[in-house]
Amino acid sequence: MLRYALGYVIHQTLFVRKPVHDRIGLYRHKDFLNCCDYEFILRLGRQGCQVGHVPRLLINYRYHEHGQSADMRVTRNMQREAAIISKEYGRPDGWRRHVYRTAFRLKRQWQKLVCRGRIDLIPGSWILRLRRQMKKQTHFVSNIDMNKLQEKR
Repeated sequence: MLRYALGYVIHQTLFVRKPVHDRIGLYRHKDFLNCCDYEFILRLGRQGCQVGHVPRLLINYRYHEHGQSADMRVTRNMQREAAIISKEYGRPDGWRRHVYRTAFRLKRQWQKLVCRGRIDLIPGSWILRLRRQMKKQTHFVSNIDMNKLQEKR
Protein backbone atom coordinates (compact mmCIF):
# COMPACT_ATOMS: atom_id res chain seq x y z
CA MET A 1 0.00 0.00 0.00
CA LEU A 2 3.00 2.30 -0.21
CA ARG A 3 1.84 3.08 -3.72
CA TYR A 4 -0.84 5.42 -2.36
CA ALA A 5 1.20 6.36 0.74
CA LEU A 6 -0.99 4.15 2.89
CA GLY A 7 1.94 2.73 4.80
CA TYR A 8 3.08 4.10 8.11
CA VAL A 9 6.49 5.37 7.02
CA ILE A 10 7.98 8.17 9.07
CA HIS A 11 10.43 9.90 6.74
CA GLN A 12 12.44 11.38 9.62
CA THR A 13 13.41 7.86 10.71
CA LEU A 14 13.59 6.16 7.32
CA PHE A 15 16.90 4.40 6.79
CA VAL A 16 17.58 3.28 3.23
CA ARG A 17 20.45 1.07 2.12
CA LYS A 18 22.84 2.42 -0.48
CA PRO A 19 21.94 -0.21 -3.12
CA VAL A 20 18.31 0.98 -2.92
CA HIS A 21 19.43 4.59 -3.50
CA ASP A 22 21.61 3.40 -6.36
CA ARG A 23 18.62 1.64 -7.91
CA ILE A 24 15.83 4.20 -7.43
CA GLY A 25 17.69 7.48 -6.95
CA LEU A 26 17.68 10.17 -4.31
CA TYR A 27 15.05 12.68 -3.24
CA ARG A 28 13.69 14.87 -6.04
CA HIS A 29 14.37 18.03 -4.01
CA LYS A 30 14.71 20.17 -7.14
CA ASP A 31 11.17 19.25 -8.20
CA PHE A 32 9.52 19.35 -4.77
CA LEU A 33 10.59 21.75 -2.05
CA ASN A 34 8.42 20.33 0.71
CA CYS A 35 7.22 16.88 -0.40
CA CYS A 36 10.29 15.20 -1.87
CA ASP A 37 10.18 12.71 1.03
CA TYR A 38 6.56 11.80 0.18
CA GLU A 39 7.53 11.21 -3.46
CA PHE A 40 10.52 9.11 -2.39
CA ILE A 41 8.33 6.88 -0.20
CA LEU A 42 5.90 6.37 -3.09
CA ARG A 43 8.83 5.52 -5.36
CA LEU A 44 9.96 2.90 -2.82
CA GLY A 45 6.50 1.37 -3.06
CA ARG A 46 6.41 1.51 -6.84
CA GLN A 47 9.74 -0.32 -6.97
CA GLY A 48 8.45 -3.04 -4.63
CA CYS A 49 10.73 -2.16 -1.73
CA GLN A 50 9.75 -3.44 1.68
CA VAL A 51 9.89 -1.21 4.72
CA GLY A 52 10.58 -2.77 8.09
CA HIS A 53 9.65 -1.50 11.52
CA VAL A 54 11.85 -0.72 14.52
CA PRO A 55 9.69 -1.07 17.65
CA ARG A 56 11.29 1.92 19.36
CA LEU A 57 10.49 5.61 19.55
CA LEU A 58 13.18 7.20 17.37
CA ILE A 59 11.67 10.65 16.94
CA ASN A 60 9.00 12.64 18.71
CA TYR A 61 7.63 15.21 16.27
CA ARG A 62 5.78 18.12 17.76
CA TYR A 63 3.72 20.90 16.26
CA HIS A 64 4.55 24.40 17.46
CA GLU A 65 4.00 27.93 16.27
CA HIS A 66 7.57 28.46 15.05
CA GLY A 67 7.77 25.30 12.97
CA GLN A 68 7.43 24.77 9.28
CA SER A 69 4.04 23.10 9.78
CA ALA A 70 2.62 26.35 11.22
CA ASP A 71 3.64 28.40 8.17
CA MET A 72 0.67 28.77 5.80
CA ARG A 73 2.98 29.26 2.80
CA VAL A 74 4.59 25.90 3.45
CA THR A 75 1.36 24.04 4.16
CA ARG A 76 -0.24 25.41 0.97
CA ASN A 77 2.81 24.38 -1.03
CA MET A 78 2.78 20.93 0.59
CA GLN A 79 -0.85 20.43 -0.43
CA ARG A 80 -0.07 21.57 -3.97
CA GLU A 81 2.98 19.32 -4.29
CA ALA A 82 1.23 16.33 -2.69
CA ALA A 83 -1.61 16.65 -5.23
CA ILE A 84 0.90 16.67 -8.12
CA ILE A 85 2.79 13.68 -6.71
CA SER A 86 -0.39 11.73 -5.95
CA LYS A 87 -1.62 12.23 -9.50
CA GLU A 88 1.79 11.21 -10.88
CA TYR A 89 1.60 7.96 -8.90
CA GLY A 90 -1.95 7.14 -9.97
CA ARG A 91 -3.96 7.90 -6.85
CA PRO A 92 -7.61 7.27 -7.61
CA ASP A 93 -10.05 10.18 -7.70
CA GLY A 94 -13.65 10.47 -6.60
CA TRP A 95 -15.19 8.11 -4.08
CA ARG A 96 -12.26 5.66 -4.24
CA ARG A 97 -9.90 8.42 -3.09
CA HIS A 98 -12.11 9.07 -0.06
CA VAL A 99 -12.25 5.34 0.75
CA TYR A 100 -8.44 5.06 0.55
CA ARG A 101 -7.97 8.20 2.66
CA THR A 102 -10.40 7.02 5.35
CA ALA A 103 -8.84 3.54 5.40
CA PHE A 104 -5.36 5.10 5.71
CA ARG A 105 -6.41 7.31 8.61
CA LEU A 106 -8.02 4.41 10.46
CA LYS A 107 -4.99 2.18 9.82
CA ARG A 108 -2.60 4.89 10.98
CA GLN A 109 -4.51 5.42 14.23
CA TRP A 110 -4.55 1.65 14.81
CA GLN A 111 -0.77 1.51 14.23
CA LYS A 112 -0.26 4.42 16.63
CA LEU A 113 -2.31 2.59 19.23
CA VAL A 114 -0.25 -0.58 18.78
CA CYS A 115 3.16 1.17 18.58
CA ARG A 116 2.66 4.08 20.99
CA GLY A 117 -0.22 2.94 23.10
CA ARG A 118 -2.38 5.94 22.19
CA ILE A 119 -4.14 7.59 19.27
CA ASP A 120 -4.59 11.19 18.16
CA LEU A 121 -8.20 12.23 18.49
CA ILE A 122 -7.41 15.66 17.06
CA PRO A 123 -4.73 15.98 14.33
CA GLY A 124 -1.79 18.27 15.12
CA SER A 125 -2.60 20.57 12.21
CA TRP A 126 -6.10 21.13 13.67
CA ILE A 127 -4.59 21.95 17.07
CA LEU A 128 -2.40 24.62 15.47
CA ARG A 129 -5.51 26.18 13.93
CA LEU A 130 -7.54 25.93 17.14
CA ARG A 131 -4.76 27.61 19.11
CA ARG A 132 -4.40 30.19 16.34
CA GLN A 133 -0.74 29.26 15.92
CA MET A 134 -0.93 29.02 12.13
CA LYS A 135 0.83 32.08 10.75
CA LYS A 136 0.99 33.58 7.29
CA GLN A 137 4.73 33.44 7.74
CA THR A 138 6.95 32.03 10.49
CA HIS A 139 10.66 32.39 11.20
CA PHE A 140 11.85 28.82 11.03
CA VAL A 141 15.25 27.66 9.85
CA SER A 142 15.18 25.20 6.98
CA ASN A 143 16.92 24.22 3.78
CA ILE A 144 13.90 25.48 1.86
CA ASP A 145 14.49 28.56 -0.26
CA MET A 146 11.36 30.55 0.57
CA ASN A 147 11.89 32.83 -2.44
CA LYS A 148 11.46 29.80 -4.72
CA LEU A 149 8.35 28.83 -2.78
CA GLN A 150 6.79 32.24 -3.34
CA GLU A 151 7.65 32.17 -7.07
CA LYS A 152 5.68 28.93 -7.57
CA ARG A 153 2.38 30.39 -6.32
